[in-house]
Amino acid sequence: MKGRDGFKMGYNAQIGVDSKHKFIVFNEIINETNDTGSLDRNVKNQIEETGIRPKQIVADKGYNVINQIKNLEENGIDCYVNQYQEDELMVKIPYFEEANCFICPMNKVFTDDDKTKITDGVKYKLYKANEYPNCKNCKFSYKCRISLKNINNLYLNPEYRFINYFKTKMKTSLAVSIIDERKEIVEHVFA
Repeated sequence: MKGRDGFKMGYNAQIGVDSKHKFIVFNEIINETNDTGSLDRNVKNQIEETGIRPKQIVADKGYNVINQIKNLEENGIDCYVNQYQEDELMVKIPYFEEANCFICPMNKVFTDDDKTKITDGVKYKLYKANEYPNCKNCKFSYKCRISLKNINNLYLNPEYRFINYFKTKMKTSLAVSIIDERKEIVEHVFA
């Protein structure tokens, strides 16, 4: 497997565990260094192994690929996938859908530039500052990604509505409880 230090002998074990009986319902050994992109394949493997379509899946944050989660939810599978922690110290630059722009806390406006970039198969819309933001004198500059990276571009994921819905869902007490239970169901198998 390829890692930070080059190629090394290794593997990545994928398993699915039935929450009621704690049985392993599928397993697979892959040579990918992380779990990203495995969620769809793992659900498919579970269906092939058991003949049963799951009503709910629970996964750790390594499986947090929004287009796969959305696809599963749209097909009637209730997903609970742990989220990466947002950096609370960083300034949030909100997107205003009705105006189709981002506005930073110092009122710098980022508008649609009619350009896109594709990353991991997702087409992001480019938003540029109307003028290059003079961030050096901004009181938020020490905690703003725009000024820290010295850029004037923002990118909007086309699935931003679903992303917001899913982030909200994962903050509910039910989701927190389900994610906590996951540790007891899956992690003991690897002990």
